[in-house]
Amino acid sequence: MAKQSNYSGNLESTDPDPLVVKLNKDLSSIEESLTTSLNTHKFRYIFEGLGHQMSSILVNSTQYFNRISHSGIKKMCRNIFALQQNLTNITMSREVDLDHARQYYETLYMTVEEILNSLVEQGVHFTELEYVNALNLLQRSTPGTDAKAHAARLWRLKEIMAQKVGNQNAEMTEI
Repeated sequence: MAKQSNYSGNLESTDPDPLVVKLNKDLSSIEESLTTSLNTHKFRYIFEGLGHQMSSILVNSTQYFNRISHSGIKKMCRNIFALQQNLTNITMSREVDLDHARQYYETLYMTVEEILNSLVEQGVHFTELEYVNALNLLQRSTPGTDAKAHAARLWRLKEIMAQKVGNQNAEMTEI
């Protein structure tokens, strides 16, 4: 999806990406086929980790985006909602793993400085690599961004993450 779609322009469409629509149709077709041939336990087993897998793919795909605009972020959030809604209908339980992906994309509404400050103030919500990918995407999406300033921000991210991990390890040894 990231390699085949454009998320950097002014995207006014309220519909999910055509690839998301196709995936949802495919999942519904699979559900229809398996419902009649599998018992409930085996059926749930097939769909159980799908939300987590989709979330992981959606979050890690940001490294392949050339640029993303605010309307592109909004479109990705709609895509995630469409996937989440379909999976919820299939599994009959809320797919909370996709909330992680939505929150990640909503983070892209912030500036790099706001992301770094929120890490310090509110704690870590994503992996260091996920933050690096977000910062790199924001840098690519902002024309004229200074490469040295970006490198300094990446270094600051690394320091914040090391401090947060160190604090978590210290808290674990106290317990």
